[in-house]
Amino acid sequence: MVTERQFIWVDHVVNGHAASRQLKEQAEKSGKHVYSCLNLHLEHMSGDAAQLEQLTASLHIWPDFHGNRSPLADQTSRGSVVGLTLSQTLDDLALLYLATIQAIALGTRHILDAMKEAGYDITTLFLCGGLSKNALFVQTHANTTGLAVLRL
Repeated sequence: MVTERQFIWVDHVVNGHAASRQLKEQAEKSGKHVYSCLNLHLEHMSGDAAQLEQLTASLHIWPDFHGNRSPLADQTSRGSVVGLTLSQTLDDLALLYLATIQAIALGTRHILDAMKEAGYDITTLFLCGGLSKNALFVQTHANTTGLAVLRL
């Protein structure tokens, strides 16, 4: 359910932001991946890991930048962002990144809900590939789906 397409969505949001150059410089100096830097930045912004999800209470993303493949199967669907400000700071980039991860996790839950309605009983979510190495991505999927998550 988590696909390469979703990795592209995260990259698109991060690389398309005005603060992406600042983020890349910070990542180079720290020796960390840009997503690790964003995860740490979000932790500092929230002050409490339990409150991290609330940072995007007024920012919402519909991530179907390439249309919806499942469960709506609407290739004409397009992505949108609601709640944008004129901010071009690293804080703003971090919030867009978080909202994108949350949108992907909600999309995964939408697929799982449709499968459950069709009679499937899914109890575990298996993640592999690049995004499975991102602790925030994995935790957001666990929180959003309510399922056990295993990384392959």
